[in-house]
Amino acid sequence: MKTKIVLLLVCITALVVLNPVDLYAIHSKAGTFAYSFLKIPVGAKAAALGGAYTGLSDDESGMYYNPAGISQISGSAISGSYNNYLAGIQGGFLSYIMPWRENGKIGVAVNYLNYGSTTKTDVSGNAIGDFGGGDLAFSLTVAWMRPGDSEVDYTSEESYYDNNNPYLRWNGLSLGMTAKFIYESLDEYSSDAVAVDIGLLYGLKDHRTRIGIAANNLGFQMKSLSSGH
Repeated sequence: MKTKIVLLLVCITALVVLNPVDLYAIHSKAGTFAYSFLKIPVGAKAAALGGAYTGLSDDESGMYYNPAGISQISGSAISGSYNNYLAGIQGGFLSYIMPWRENGKIGVAVNYLNYGSTTKTDVSGNAIGDFGGGDLAFSLTVAWMRPGDSEVDYTSEESYYDNNNPYLRWNGLSLGMTAKFIYESLDEYSSDAVAVDIGLLYGLKDHRTRIGIAANNLGFQMKSLSSGH
């Protein structure tokens, strides 16, 4: 058995090393898409899982990964994060979620990235000043949950938990949608776009297993990166 495992690892390594063309093709368009800041992880829990949060979304950062996830929150919630990167780059995420109608949630969020200040030079390399840039996204999310246990009342925080089964809320179907307005600027140039996220969560009756599906950042660019003059 060990011999077969070693042979399999050797074959996989050989395919990776001897097939650089395919590896290059995978990353051939890296850096060619706008609004790449939307790929930066949000929330410590989701980031610790490498962004694999589509089926586990059950807190405020669910607005970012799977909008259906905010239906798992009891009551209202507010969340904020701030990241100070290298070279003066800063980013943050702020969200607020509240109940909406029966078994529904509505949330708003702001996600931003500031590039800091960079020296501007002319074609000869002479410094002629500084310039900056950044990205900004405003989000509005609506989610609704259809509990799988009809006898469970999901209108109060106590009904989400009990001593024997702390995840009653995981049973049922949740749907969510997010609408986004995205803005990007670089020196005197700017760009904007609109996009939507659509998500679904389905919790099995064991109250431990959930299936999640999400399609994020589906939209179009209204204005490409161009001068505002």
